[in-house]
Amino acid sequence: MKSDPEKLRELLDEILPSSSEHCGPSRGEVLSMLRHQRQVRRHLRAGAALLAMIGVIAGALLSKREPPVAPPMAEAPLTPAPLVIRSVNDEELFALLQGAPSALLKLPNGDSRLLIIDEQSTVSR
Repeated sequence: MKSDPEKLRELLDEILPSSSEHCGPSRGEVLSMLRHQRQVRRHLRAGAALLAMIGVIAGALLSKREPPVAPPMAEAPLTPAPLVIRSVNDEELFALLQGAPSALLKLPNGDSRLLIIDEQSTVSR
């Protein structure tokens, strides 16, 4: 079966644009786009170089600083000293106070209060 050349030409005219129609960017527009892309790349390279330089300077400044030295830590005793609590009677209590002016006050409900007089805080008249 042979194809009709006239039908083929009509089909090609429908698919392909004619030479008078504008199809795509012109040569000037392509050159302008290329210049713009080159300029963008130049700016990106300059920015990356600037960031790299800042990183090198910051690294140099930080490496010159001495690391902070932790204060020496005192060793805590492994086991705390045992706390010994013992009961004392009134006479032993007064002996522990070593003659400091003191009094033992007995309350009506059976409780006791120890009063110690500080000679330095007394008011003189």
